[in-house]
Amino acid sequence: MKLKLVNAPTYVSREFRLKKGEVVEVKDEKVAERMLRTGVFEVVEEKKARKGEKKE
Repeated sequence: MKLKLVNAPTYVSREFRLKKGEVVEVKDEKVAERMLRTGVFEVVEEKKARKGEKKE
């Protein structure tokens, strides 16, 4: 699951050191859910490029 830090200037834990706007890939679902419950992260949805379009 990809999470983006949005509601805090920084986030520091054992696993991660992030600044606002950074995106992190969290492999463990339990850790990802715990991080979401803090209220400072949002889930990043990956957009799939249509055939013939470039990814941005």
